[in-house]
Amino acid sequence: MSGATTTSNYRELTPAAVILGIVQGAVMTAAFVYIGLKLGFGLPGSSVAAIMGFALLRGVGRGVFGSKDSGSIVENNINQTIASGINTASAGVVFTFPALLLLGVDFSPWAIIVSAIAGSFMGIVIIIPLRKQLIEIERLRFPTGIAVASILKSPGAGAGKALVMGGGFAFAVLMTLTTHGGLLPET
Repeated sequence: MSGATTTSNYRELTPAAVILGIVQGAVMTAAFVYIGLKLGFGLPGSSVAAIMGFALLRGVGRGVFGSKDSGSIVENNINQTIASGINTASAGVVFTFPALLLLGVDFSPWAIIVSAIAGSFMGIVIIIPLRKQLIEIERLRFPTGIAVASILKSPGAGAGKALVMGGGFAFAVLMTLTTHGGLLPET
């Protein structure tokens, strides 16, 4: 029979990718909400999630989940999709919460949480029918998606970028602690 199906040797939807995507998305959301409230604009999390995913899936995935082939491109794609999807939902809160405070509106934190979740589901419902038209038929190019694809295609570079990001994070923590600890003057 000539129509035999081939199976992929790559692990794609794995417990490690899903769990790490959820945890990474939650941590990135907290960090990006803080950044958004401080700077006044939000950041896309796809590229950060892809870079961190290589380091975490290969390090944590191999150590915790005991899988020697953890950290493939397709597995990291699932991880970064989940993490950036969770992170993107925070943008609605970052831009509406300060407006409510400035207007002096009384609000319930639960109302904000429910509206953020409802907005996430509404985005999913709207994008599902648009995906086929925008990506498959019209073949539109999305710069962030192209950047993430190039990160995913170069896993060695992703690990190197993760080390640079880790060094930058450590330096930022050190500077923040010394500045707020009184060792260096705030400017």
